[in-house]
Amino acid sequence: MGDWAIRRWIKTVSRNWHRVQAAEFWTARARDNDCDGIGVLRIRVYSHPIMRTFIAIEISDSLKERLAELQARLRKFVPNLKITLPHQLHLTLKFLGEIEEAELPELKSAFESIAAGHKPFDLNPKHLGTFGRPTNITVLWIGLTDPSNGLHQLHADLEFALSRLGHPPEERPFKPHLTLARNKNPNFSRNIRRALDAEPPFKSAAEHVTKLTLYQSVLKADAAVHTALSSHRLMP
Repeated sequence: MGDWAIRRWIKTVSRNWHRVQAAEFWTARARDNDCDGIGVLRIRVYSHPIMRTFIAIEISDSLKERLAELQARLRKFVPNLKITLPHQLHLTLKFLGEIEEAELPELKSAFESIAAGHKPFDLNPKHLGTFGRPTNITVLWIGLTDPSNGLHQLHADLEFALSRLGHPPEERPFKPHLTLARNKNPNFSRNIRRALDAEPPFKSAAEHVTKLTLYQSVLKADAAVHTALSSHRLMP
């Protein structure tokens, strides 16, 4: 079944099933040996209102101020960078994507249980880095070190609990970072590298993590708007 046929099927379902709020489709490569290399169609139909969500760690206002100063210096080299607004800065632990509103109570209960099983810990903002090829840099970020391994243990427990609720673990290794800016023009990559080379080592006080926050993300024309849905305190 081609993409055109799939889209037509989704339109038909959406028009004729009054309880359907949204439908999405995607193809995935089969993982079992019997279907190696075959595209597999998976369709998820939502019967309740949906929302785009993620679980994250908030950062302090003092760190946001330091990062805003860093972003301003970077923009002197590359004025067209799309900067992450300071109030939007956060450390994403798991992007859940679109979920049904009816799933929220179960998710919040899981986050509460996980948070209660972990003690607060510190993170240290350290090195600057990028995603994308050297000739096509797409994202600028600052990495966070985890001296006590508290963050990685928390992340592993989140992945395990969420996998049991139907959210598969991320295949890529977890790389804790804060996204500072995005770049859409490969021609700016050289100036981005110059900007990063000109930066002295980043110094900031350790971030003391005491809670998890579940966010709803609403996509707007200029930027996404994040709204906290619930907070879950780590064990004191």
